[in-house]
Amino acid sequence: MNVNERIFALSPDLSGVWAITPEAMTAFVDALAGSLESTPQAMEQAAKAVADLAEQSQVLQGLIREMKNQG
Repeated sequence: MNVNERIFALSPDLSGVWAITPEAMTAFVDALAGSLESTPQAMEQAAKAVADLAEQSQVLQGLIREMKNQG
């Protein structure tokens, strides 16, 4: 049983309402799979950006302390 058949088997009532072609379902599943593959990469990049920002914030706080001590 292919992916489309399994999806229609899980929701036979909705398959008629949707009136979606197997090609459209395949395109939808492919798009969803692509999104699921890119999500971990996006989360990893976001985590790195947050870590970089935290590091920059600490450096800036240190510079501000130095300036206050000199002033």
